[in-house]
Amino acid sequence: MRQDVINNVEIFQTLKDELNKASEEIVVVTAWFTDAELLDILCLKQEEGVSVNVVIADNEENEKTDFQKFEELGGKLSLIKKKGRGMMHQKFCIIDNKIAIHGSYNWSVNARTNNQESVIVTSHSKTIKELKQIYLNINNMEVEQSKGKISLLNKIQNSLSLNKKETVVVEEKEDIKEPIELSIGQEFEQILDGLVESEFFQFNKETIIKEGFNKAKLVNGDHQTLPNTLDTLYADFVNSLDIAQEKKELLKVKIEELKKTKLNKLNLERDQKVHLEESEIKAKEATIDQELNTNELTISHHEIEKEKIQNSEIATLKSKNAAIDDKIATLQVEFVKTKLRWHELVPAGLVALTMLVYLVVFYSSAAYILIYSTIDAKLAQMNGMPVVPTEVFDAEAISKAMDKGGTAPYFMFLFVIIPIGLAIGKMFLKKVTIGTKIGIWTLIVMVDGLLAYVVAKSIHEIDYMAGKVEEVWQPLNVFANENFFLVFIMGALGLVIFKFAYEKIHRSLEERNGDLTRAKNQVIIAQQKEKAIKNEQELKKYETKVADIDMMIVSVKAQNNSLNQEKNQLPYILEQKKQFIIRSYELKISEIEDVVSIYQTKIDNNKLKFSVSALKDRVNTFIEGWVNYLHHTYSIHKAVQMSSEASVTKDKWFGTKVQLENK
Repeated sequence: MRQDVINNVEIFQTLKDELNKASEEIVVVTAWFTDAELLDILCLKQEEGVSVNVVIADNEENEKTDFQKFEELGGKLSLIKKKGRGMMHQKFCIIDNKIAIHGSYNWSVNARTNNQESVIVTSHSKTIKELKQIYLNINNMEVEQSKGKISLLNKIQNSLSLNKKETVVVEEKEDIKEPIELSIGQEFEQILDGLVESEFFQFNKETIIKEGFNKAKLVNGDHQTLPNTLDTLYADFVNSLDIAQEKKELLKVKIEELKKTKLNKLNLERDQKVHLEESEIKAKEATIDQELNTNELTISHHEIEKEKIQNSEIATLKSKNAAIDDKIATLQVEFVKTKLRWHELVPAGLVALTMLVYLVVFYSSAAYILIYSTIDAKLAQMNGMPVVPTEVFDAEAISKAMDKGGTAPYFMFLFVIIPIGLAIGKMFLKKVTIGTKIGIWTLIVMVDGLLAYVVAKSIHEIDYMAGKVEEVWQPLNVFANENFFLVFIMGALGLVIFKFAYEKIHRSLEERNGDLTRAKNQVIIAQQKEKAIKNEQELKKYETKVADIDMMIVSVKAQNNSLNQEKNQLPYILEQKKQFIIRSYELKISEIEDVVSIYQTKIDNNKLKFSVSALKDRVNTFIEGWVNYLHHTYSIHKAVQMSSEASVTKDKWFGTKVQLENK
């Protein structure tokens, strides 16, 4: 099986198809390997268990390809360094030792998309064996040419870079690391060149191969006769440039069709780019509108927060400090001694004096009953004298206590001073709280209640000894004893009246004490100033917060101004981009029309471009037939030698012809 593939896309697809069929082994030898898609296929086959071996040249371009995954999967990669000015420049692969693909095609993106390439797909066992040996020699760093042994297949490959369509004699376009960027007109020229070649430079390969075989047979493969034979081939090629009028018109129609297709494509591209720019501007405008709305909500939120702080926290603190200032001003007014309010002071003094006498007599009587009445009753009973019942109020209690002498009067005075002291004790305290007041009243009730209980009990016991009551005193009797309530109420009532009268007199006199008032005022003023300082500190915090909010609002508003300016510029930017796209495509269309006009003129005047690649295709095809005869007739060693001589003669002849044409 032998198949010639000359279209880059078809070469790439053929490689993919054949690689995917591999089940045992893949050998790849190529100077350049930058096509990631082909590398992915090799990785997949390695994962499937296929043995994959890759040999590439050690150059900068290949360093851009990441072979790490391939090697991690077990694939074998060999890098061949340059020797002197020479380099590993082979391009072939062997699949399962059954199929070989060799030619000018490197495994690179440049070869797939830019160059004009050709390969041969063959199952010829001898060819596969030779290529496999080349791989082994390269992989072992053994270069056959250094030993003077140029293999048959290497010579065939060099002579059969067959259908590589080039416009210059230099074969190795891959040495150009970066593809030359062509203008739209130059690209279209290449398309038209291809069209012309396909229409007028086609030939029957089998016929040319057969002709080469027969010519070699006539001269027994003598390479010295090649120039004359190739001159005849060249003359036939030149004659094909004379185009009949009918073919000219047909070619012009096809060129017009290509022009129309190309212009339609350019117009579509132009419209798509304009639409894309419009879409991008609309999306940008929508994004800006969204940002503006978000910023407006942010400003509104900050304004509400600021107003709340100003009308609530700040206003409240300022109001509190104003009230404090007023209070301090009032307290700082110089003290003026007030007049005595005799209409209040005299009645209060009489009440206080009367109640004081009452309390002395009342509690003296209660104290005497508490201390001495029971003892007096028991002594009278022991002496056989009648027991005289005792009353709650004994007017002679003080004189009786004085008669007893000793500490009796002091005990009497103690009983009187305790309740009176509790009643007026609050006036002598510096700080009186609610707890203090509750405590004082609790003590008054407890002392008065205890005194009433003991007095009621003593009177009951004396009455029991006098025979007035038959029951012995029980604690629960207190709730039914009128003496208990009488002593409790009369004592407590007297204490309360005396307390209020005394406090009234005390306040009236205290109001006339300037030093005391000023001292109190100073304490109050200090307390108020402390409160004012705390309020000022809080006020500064809130004012700082308001200032921060103002700065944020200003910043967001500035951002909105910038966004609005950007939004207003969008229509102008869009129009500029549209005009640029339209003008650039008008230039492209003009280039296409100029190229078409030039080609139509060339066709009319028979001035078509001389195709070096078309001539080379014919010559190489002819030499293929010549070499076939040599290998059909002579031994391998003899055939290789004669093929090499024929190749050298052909190259010299071809170079001379191309130089003449270029002149």
